[in-house]
Amino acid sequence: MSESPVARLFKSQGKRVRSFLRRRLRNDDDAQDATQNVFLGLVKREQAGALEEDARAYMVKAAYNAATDVQRSRATHHADDHCTLDENTPAGSKAEASEILYWREGLRRVVDALNELPDLTQQVFALYYVEGLPHAGIARRLHISIRSVERHMAKALAHSQERLKDYLR
Repeated sequence: MSESPVARLFKSQGKRVRSFLRRRLRNDDDAQDATQNVFLGLVKREQAGALEEDARAYMVKAAYNAATDVQRSRATHHADDHCTLDENTPAGSKAEASEILYWREGLRRVVDALNELPDLTQQVFALYYVEGLPHAGIARRLHISIRSVERHMAKALAHSQERLKDYLR
């Protein structure tokens, strides 16, 4: 009996997905849960006959979305986990904490901006920045021209820059 495409994908890419999620979420438990959710989603799509030929592209997008979901969940469901700053906190800690909060908010805004883009543009962006594929590799994977990859990258970057211009002043 031959191995399913999802099983092959898990064997070849499971560690890479978990590593990406661990870096993105900065928490090994959350990364492990999100990785399981990514591959569970792939299995469900495969069983429903809805898995596209290129399951890897779906996996990349699912990993990106899983990280976004965990981050949003943290923001709304774990308010008690946030540190509080009071007048007794050393000044250096306040500055460091405010900088961390600033960049976390920036990352959230980047994710929100990217989620506004069409699916193909998101896939191109994720394949380039998450998978580290060159434009030619992305073009082959998604069956589009290199010029199309360049246009999608330009669109993603321009959109993100526009949405973040007020934040990064």
